[in-house]
Amino acid sequence: IGGLYARFADKNALVHAVDDRLVADMEQELRRVMAPERMDALDLTGIVTAYVQMIVRWFARHRGVLRQVV
Repeated sequence: IGGLYARFADKNALVHAVDDRLVADMEQELRRVMAPERMDALDLTGIVTAYVQMIVRWFARHRGVLRQVV
């Protein structure tokens, strides 16, 4: 634990670092799933479905960490 806190000023700094990492991960996943070449053939329903499915999968995959951050 000491080695972990040596890298961060306090617990809030650690939480912010984790939060930043989660946001970056979500943005990367969004860019992949919502890439224009994947969306071009879809209508609005298909685009919304792809987005919602990605968000649900992402939150499920990170639920443990998100519980701690929130």
